[in-house]
Amino acid sequence: MIVIAGNLLSESVRFIELGGRYMLKLILLIIPLSAVSVQGIDSMVLEYIYPSGCRRGESCEVVVGGNWSGNKVGMGFSGVGISAEYVSPEYISVLKTGKSKSKRLKKKYVKQALPGHSRVNLNVDQQAESGFQELFVDYRYKVSTPLKFEVSDYIEIIEPSTNVACSSVMKLTEMPVCINGRSYKEIADRFEFDAAKDQSFVAYMKSELIPPGGFVPLLRIADSSGVVMTNAFEVYCEESAPVLVFKVPASGTYSLLVSGDGKQRWRSAVYRVVFGQLPLITGFSPSMAVQGGSVNVRLEGVNLGNERVRLFTGGKDSAMCLASITGDAYILPDLDFKLVDEEIVADTEPNNTTNEAQLLAVPVVVRGKVIPGRDDSDFYTFKLPAGVVMYLDVDVPFSLGSGLPDVKLRDTGGEVLEPVQNMPSVLRGVVSSAPVSYRCDAEDGGSYTLEVTAGERVRSEGCIYSLRIGLPRPDFHVWMTPASLNIPMHGSCLVNLYLHRVHGFDQPVSVAAAFPPLGILSGGGVVGGDEVEGLVTVWTDGYRNPRKPFHQELAAVSVVGGTNVSKPVTPVLLPDGKGGSAAPMFVSKPPARVAYYQPGMCIDMGGKTTLVFDQKENREVKLFFKNIKGSVAEDYRYSVIEPAGRLNIRDVSESPADHMIRLVIQNDKKRGFKEGDIGFLIIGMKPEDSKEDLTAVSQAVPFKVVVR
Repeated sequence: MIVIAGNLLSESVRFIELGGRYMLKLILLIIPLSAVSVQGIDSMVLEYIYPSGCRRGESCEVVVGGNWSGNKVGMGFSGVGISAEYVSPEYISVLKTGKSKSKRLKKKYVKQALPGHSRVNLNVDQQAESGFQELFVDYRYKVSTPLKFEVSDYIEIIEPSTNVACSSVMKLTEMPVCINGRSYKEIADRFEFDAAKDQSFVAYMKSELIPPGGFVPLLRIADSSGVVMTNAFEVYCEESAPVLVFKVPASGTYSLLVSGDGKQRWRSAVYRVVFGQLPLITGFSPSMAVQGGSVNVRLEGVNLGNERVRLFTGGKDSAMCLASITGDAYILPDLDFKLVDEEIVADTEPNNTTNEAQLLAVPVVVRGKVIPGRDDSDFYTFKLPAGVVMYLDVDVPFSLGSGLPDVKLRDTGGEVLEPVQNMPSVLRGVVSSAPVSYRCDAEDGGSYTLEVTAGERVRSEGCIYSLRIGLPRPDFHVWMTPASLNIPMHGSCLVNLYLHRVHGFDQPVSVAAAFPPLGILSGGGVVGGDEVEGLVTVWTDGYRNPRKPFHQELAAVSVVGGTNVSKPVTPVLLPDGKGGSAAPMFVSKPPARVAYYQPGMCIDMGGKTTLVFDQKENREVKLFFKNIKGSVAEDYRYSVIEPAGRLNIRDVSESPADHMIRLVIQNDKKRGFKEGDIGFLIIGMKPEDSKEDLTAVSQAVPFKVVVR
């Protein structure tokens, strides 16, 4: 259900499914240009939801905060079972100073609405499915980026208020429990509980609920006198998504302490911790298996019912295998299970020097571990036959928590090889699912040497890595920003595409809206065979469009190994580099909205399907506008966003009565197009005196170049 400005609408958010038959028609034109990444229009960002979870069958009031200007918001959801109703603005106390009639200074606190912060009441049906949904704000015909929200089966505890003077104390009488709070400076919130000797308690923060600001709390245990303990508990993944395990040394009263480092913004420094005698898996062995077989997996952890799990891998992928191992237990976020179809070899010690390098027979898969100060390096050597090309991939299951190892691969002549640059720089180091790949191409055959070393950011417990050497497996993956689409009437939402090319995959990839509703279209979206970035516009003709938020997925299509392949494009919130989260946030269902009052700009096609440019003559292009203030010629600057640097704008003239301007576009004499070239044209505009992001972009329209 979706609530728009506080009114409940009886319409579910749509989920657009991706089908194969339709998408096979989306193999479009190969653009012979270099695509550029464009920041585009500023996104509306949902910075936090507090609390970030609610129990099934109950209601809760949440505060949502973001970068919008007002207070009255609606909310949309990626699933079913939740409805919402706007309650009020979020108020703060502001000290105001004035003079009384006696001309003495008078001070008093007054309540003031905080822009961009709203209170919303959420109702969760008893039939709602437990787990995560993605929530977004709908404000003045625009939708925000979404955040995860949890529907739980546990008791919910919400800190009554953020005490800025001293630590707040709450008594936990029932467990398991979901604890929700805000952190202020370094002051710790205390949650007291009674425990018996040898019981094991687990405090678990789910990585999916870390807000974009990147606040990660500190978890500690205090004894009955309030003194922080130095033993009897262990914290895993402390810097990324902390999990605390407390083995009770003696019966008594203890406290779970939740605090920050003093540098956090307390209003958005929200946390959610599940606490109790939870079953937790801290490790398992083996952590990989050959596809199609069965294996006994030995579990390590606390409060586990079974120490072993019989895993059948037939018909499963790696994620399904991990789910079978985990069952109803919690699991450390830096654990994974890898399903392979090649021989698995154990990392054998000692292999800490070149002379001790472990000999590998390819193809092979290895799971290893490097530990700073104890097992700093692992060395491997392998031989390739003449004329065979293979790829070496090194990846870690959870790079945010354990850091990335340093990798050096030397060829038969001892030269250090550079990794294949197969993805945009903006994604390197933040997408842990993308391994570091090396192309091994020895014409005459010979031996290669690999060194894996604990990097500077690898923590004391070490870094687990996976190593694969084998024949090429070409593939591709596509991400997009922004993670929500606000589409102006008679205008476009500009989407950046980031492509990961695997093992020499060199085919063009076409991206388009997957089964859009009537009135929603997409254009451009072709990433050439030698490119890893591109642009696509999602736009509306302004006549037939959804009046309410909806979900609009994008789909990427290409040919892999002679077979047509279509994949969903994954929306991602990238780290902003301003002290926020160090990890990307991935979205499954990007919300979309026709933003009626957002500036729109549309290229007039004159009834044609393709623009025709002359190789030597100038071409006039007409742009129509909606909701643009001022003179569209004098107050704004125009640029060719796509294709960048190949077409030049020579003249701009305005027809105010028609809400239209004319652009004279010229083919660049040195870098321009030749007869027969094809591509997509996107025009962008920004205020004349502004160096900030674009104000509006046109739709992407196809063009071809001729000689008349």
